[in-house]
Amino acid sequence: VRTIGLHNVSLDNIRLNDSYTKCLLHLNFSHNILTGIDSRSLSIPFIIKLDLSWNDLSIISNKAFSQLSLLQFLELSHNHLHVLNDSSFLGLTRLRFLYLTSNPLHYVTGFMFNNLMQVEQIRSDWYMICCIITKLLDCQPQISIFSSCTNLLQSQLHQIFVVVLATLSLIPNAIIIGSHRLRHEVDKIIFT
Repeated sequence: VRTIGLHNVSLDNIRLNDSYTKCLLHLNFSHNILTGIDSRSLSIPFIIKLDLSWNDLSIISNKAFSQLSLLQFLELSHNHLHVLNDSSFLGLTRLRFLYLTSNPLHYVTGFMFNNLMQVEQIRSDWYMICCIITKLLDCQPQISIFSSCTNLLQSQLHQIFVVVLATLSLIPNAIIIGSHRLRHEVDKIIFT
């Protein structure tokens, strides 16, 4: 068996018989109810393509993919991943394609990608991943004028200053708009 498609069958964990995993190359666990991945559940030595999309994954344990050294394609889109740790992708030295779209990612460490030496393409909704991996040519979403890799208001003092400044500028602007409206109403009365 080279390919196993166990998609859309309401699986909540990955348990494969060792006799199937010896020559398995492609595994599709998409559209299930998996909530976490760890290295015990993924002991498939020759797999090159793994699809875990459209599950309920919220946790990828440290070294979860460490036994998948030949993996080239990893699909993790449409899950509930918030955080990716330094060792989330440890062992994936041949990974070329990583898909993370439609995950509410808000924390990723820069060291997480250190061992991903052969990555060619990353897809995510969070542009900061592309900031971390600057050597990657095919990373989306691409950084634009509206998404900066630097935190312009890193200091809390600067953030407070900007809020105070914005509030103080609203007051004179409101007064000016009010006086223009009042003057416009007075001019209407005078000229009628």
